[in-house]
Amino acid sequence: MSSSPSASGSSLCSSAGNSEGLLQAVIEPPSQHILVSEQQPGSWLRRTLAAANGRCVVALGDPRACVAELAAAPGSTLIDVVSGVANSCATLTSYRSFPRALVLHTEEHAFDAVAAARMIADHFAAAIGR
Repeated sequence: MSSSPSASGSSLCSSAGNSEGLLQAVIEPPSQHILVSEQQPGSWLRRTLAAANGRCVVALGDPRACVAELAAAPGSTLIDVVSGVANSCATLTSYRSFPRALVLHTEEHAFDAVAAARMIADHFAAAIGR
């Protein structure tokens, strides 16, 4: 996720799980672009993006497929699986209406990775070869 995309400048990839982790990632080292990857992004991330007028990509999958994937994991319980998917769906719903969000649906975009990559690059105003 990036608040000021440009073709030049540094970038940073982080899997910060809270606002303090994101702040630490931004401070050390300073960066213009930040990629945060979260399966269940919290409200802290939405507030941070809103305050920075940032852009984001929201990738939505079929909840049934998510249930199947989580249920196949060793040690998973039905309660944990259903709770995890329900919480994720509820959280991601608020990101769908985010003003600068690009919403991708697995069912529509999974089979044409090049087109999906172009959409993401265009969303972040990145220069790519075509």
